[in-house]
Amino acid sequence: MKFSSKLILLATLLSLGILFADTIIFEDDFTEEPANWTKISVIGDQEWTHQTYGGNGFMKMSGYSGGNAYANEDWLITPAVDLTNAGNPKLSFETANNYGDENTVLNILISSDFDGNIETANWTDITAQATFPTSHSWTFVASGDIDLSEYSGNIYVAFKYICPDSNAGTWETDNVLIKDSDGENPPVPDNAIVINEIAYNPPNSVGNDNYFEFLEFYNNSSDAVDMSGWTISQAVDFTFPEGSVLDADSYAVVAKNADSLAAYYGITNISGSFEGGLNNSGETVILSDASGNEQDNVTYADGGSWPEEADGQGPSLELIDPSSDNANPDNWQASFTENGTPGMPNSSAPEAENKTIYEIQYTEDESGDSPEAGNRVHTSGIVYAVFDGFFFMSMPEGGAWKGIAVQSDIEVAESDLVECDATVGEVYGRTTLQTLSNVTVSAVYTVISPAVITTGEVASEQYESVLIKVENVTVTNDSLGYGEWEIDDNSGTCRVNDEGDYSYVPQTGDMLDSVTGAVQYSFGNFKIEPRRDDDLIQDTSSPALSVTPNLVEFGMLEIGTEASLNLTFANTGNSDLIIEAITLP
Repeated sequence: MKFSSKLILLATLLSLGILFADTIIFEDDFTEEPANWTKISVIGDQEWTHQTYGGNGFMKMSGYSGGNAYANEDWLITPAVDLTNAGNPKLSFETANNYGDENTVLNILISSDFDGNIETANWTDITAQATFPTSHSWTFVASGDIDLSEYSGNIYVAFKYICPDSNAGTWETDNVLIKDSDGENPPVPDNAIVINEIAYNPPNSVGNDNYFEFLEFYNNSSDAVDMSGWTISQAVDFTFPEGSVLDADSYAVVAKNADSLAAYYGITNISGSFEGGLNNSGETVILSDASGNEQDNVTYADGGSWPEEADGQGPSLELIDPSSDNANPDNWQASFTENGTPGMPNSSAPEAENKTIYEIQYTEDESGDSPEAGNRVHTSGIVYAVFDGFFFMSMPEGGAWKGIAVQSDIEVAESDLVECDATVGEVYGRTTLQTLSNVTVSAVYTVISPAVITTGEVASEQYESVLIKVENVTVTNDSLGYGEWEIDDNSGTCRVNDEGDYSYVPQTGDMLDSVTGAVQYSFGNFKIEPRRDDDLIQDTSSPALSVTPNLVEFGMLEIGTEASLNLTFANTGNSDLIIEAITLP
């Protein structure tokens, strides 16, 4: 990880009247094979090697070779580092650990008298003062600053790898730095570094959350800020490595998988990979400085006042104004740029183009996707159905291709006219208006008439989000699961959902005069979404009780003659019947 240009003098903060400088005494980021380091193999044929991955150089040691594990003890030792003039020297480095078990260890030792012979030198083990990875991965973890103030003159730092022949793991190290910190870190101006963008549930079109989650931080001050040793906690764990200086009006990104994010977005200002993952339902992200002082705190959510579009539908969460209170969900937006804007300025709404609902919905594409998907449009419609977190609206005349779903918590009622700018999205296959702006709502009391179609026509793209009505249907399955049931008018079955507020409980065999509702598309199926009780008109024309065979079919029964009578009773009505007595004429 190369966070920024190499640091010789971190900052001169004249505006604060404080002179603060970190002087680099020794540094090696292993861009090339180290020339002056000493490698000593005590046990085993394997040794420390220089590796490069994704343009990043590092040193690697593993006792695993050719399909077998071999016992090893291998040392990697710095050249002499002179601390004679250092007032407050500190050591830091990064390590990654994969495979193996607790018996594959990496120890950090210091000597003041190493002369090429590790056996005769005196070594002090400082392993316990460093931070190491807590799980197996190729993600580098910063050690934190290790105090070297008790040493003077020349010192040597050794990375000592040990593994058994039963289970040899891999250790990698990078960005070894010894600096002289002259004085205390200057205070950070209030609201200097803000949590500016959160991608907690990237869409499936990008890839798995384990590769594409990220957090973005923005320097909202006029000065560079040294973020070395700063931490992200609670939601995820991350420590900014040494040399993490964020310039004014600049962005730093921390990702679940830094390499994947860098490759996908083509960015370089990624500080590293965090441990853990961002909760898709929401949680708290805390940013603290190197002294443990909290610098920012955001508790995001996947609903309520927070933009729901950021929950797996394409956009990220973006802070609208970095000077605003980012604890307030009203100051966040779903990004107008698909998949977010890590490491770059947050998006703003593009100019909306006037489009009717028909122009947004009509498509000849077999996928059913809108030709306006991803575009910003200005449109309007009459609200005809309102559900939790979304509503449906239609062009006044209704009909095929003239209804659309709107994902928003704005307060609307049926028969309202809604005019807005919106981004056209495909939410799990349903064309949906998202990220609304410039919204006006007017009570016009226009009632949309449903399009009368057959049950066999419900599952067609032209009726997606359209108010429809099917007539003379029979309940063919009263429980498809998840509150859905099935009806048929002899043209083919269709599903009915229970998102609306109706009291009717379907029973297989029930006959309904009509079912009215929005054609919803979710979980791979088209379905009717009734709004309330008057969308379900029950059939009352048939007798409640049918008896077979008809009694007149038996004819005359002579005196003194016996006969058996088998009757079948069927309740074809819409409520339970109680039969108390049967009287034969």
